[in-house]
Amino acid sequence: MQRCQGMGSITARLLLGLLLSVRAPTVKQLGAAIRSRDPVQVERIAQRIGTAPLLLLARRGHGEERVWALFSLGLIDNGTALPELVALAEKSARDDLVLAHAALQAAKNITDRLIPQSLECDEIPLDIVGHSAGLLLALASRPTLDTTLRTEALHAVANLQTLGPVDTQNLANLLQSDEPRVRSAAAEALSGVASAEPALCACVAEEEDYSVAVAAAVALCRQVRARGSSRDALTTAANAPKLRARLRAMAQDKSVAVSDRLELLACVRHRATAEDMATLDHIASDSSAAESLRRLARSLGSH
Repeated sequence: MQRCQGMGSITARLLLGLLLSVRAPTVKQLGAAIRSRDPVQVERIAQRIGTAPLLLLARRGHGEERVWALFSLGLIDNGTALPELVALAEKSARDDLVLAHAALQAAKNITDRLIPQSLECDEIPLDIVGHSAGLLLALASRPTLDTTLRTEALHAVANLQTLGPVDTQNLANLLQSDEPRVRSAAAEALSGVASAEPALCACVAEEEDYSVAVAAAVALCRQVRARGSSRDALTTAANAPKLRARLRAMAQDKSVAVSDRLELLACVRHRATAEDMATLDHIASDSSAAESLRRLARSLGSH
């Protein structure tokens, strides 16, 4: 486990005194750093300004200052600002989509960095993770909300569901959304959720939008590769033959990203039938396939 990095009380007091003696950067300086596209300088200035003043600027600043503050929070916050960022996104969604997008992008950037060890070291309560995930999921579940906002919220949920409690049933319900992009983002967020296997299997077999079906298949097969099929839905589902046929087709489809096809091979190999093994053999011998695909198919086919 990563060891929390702390400072002795004397060092902390000296550092605090030094920080208090240095004049805090101005909003103008922050804007100049952002315009220069220098993330190191932006982060340095944002750290000196601090999370609380940046949140205040995001709520009450003028024009682009609010976007600057949100961008900066995405670089430095440790998770404590997530609920306020989601609330700001929800409030802004009615009349300022740019600000709402900036708030959710900041939330996603924060969740991209969160790992269990950082939560422990920063003493972030797990209920903040669960509360933030609930707010994001509620936002994503609003059918009248801008579709891009809904998908951005789901991308942040996908990061949080690996850290704490998330309402995976409501998340799975979004596989029935009218918006393909929302269904795809929901499928991606369900990656690694064992209880979602039946819903993902149904999506792979029945989904009309091919990109959504591929997203569901990758999420399902990532779970199978990591921990096996806990519910064995790949073979016991009522639509199992159709499901497995579609997985085989996707695994051979050159329009699907190689990284995704590598994940799909785990499903093809799981309790493989003769047709599944033939698919692995075909990929292994396909000279036009990526070498990584051929190697993995060869390895799986020989077991």
